Amino acid sequence: MPIIVATAPPQSIQILNSTIQNWMNHPTTGPRQENSGINFAAENGIDIHLPHPVYNLSLTDLALGKGLAASKLVAWRYVLSDGDSAVLAEVSQPRHAGQTGEPNAAAAPALSMINRGPFVSSLVQTVDAAGKNPALQSGSYEIAVLSIPALYVMALWLRSKVAGGGSLIPLAPTDPALVAGQTYTEAVFLQALTPVAQRSMQIGEAARA
Repeated sequence: MPIIVATAPPQSIQILNSTIQNWMNHPTTGPRQENSGINFAAENGIDIHLPHPVYNLSLTDLALGKGLAASKLVAWRYVLSDGDSAVLAEVSQPRHAGQTGEPNAAAAPALSMINRGPFVSSLVQTVDAAGKNPALQSGSYEIAVLSIPALYVMALWLRSKVAGGGSLIPLAPTDPALVAGQTYTEAVFLQALTPVAQRSMQIGEAARA
């Protein structure tokens, strides 16, 4: 199959499993269903699937044309389902001392977020559609997500071992410069968003002047 689900780090999976198991054994310690969107006390348990790395690309790096090589791995996300609803769970990447310029900034991986927003269903539907897309059948891709927080852009990133050979599919909702669900080459995706990032930075600089 040309689209491959990534293998999550053992430590990340262990943290996710142990946290969920604790919530299932002690429901009062976990998030309430009306807040998380999922029932951690479901009779049939919680299904965990579609692990994928999340890369962040900063507005500055995008505006300067540094490309996807400047994106940084920040977390692993998983789709959780109780049989009725699905959410995204995010386990942060370990941060080492000095990594952010602060000597005491070391932090172990942790379950940092449960997301029940529009990107959840959009991601699942986009992955399913990509697997059926004839244009993607000739290559081999690994599933990841690219996030550009400053532009509120989230995209399914089908990463290729061939430099520049990957594809990106924006998840809904997305920036007006992109069309949600449309498949872009890495180069075309960056070409569409780089001017947006540059304008955003100019507006920010003018506001501070």
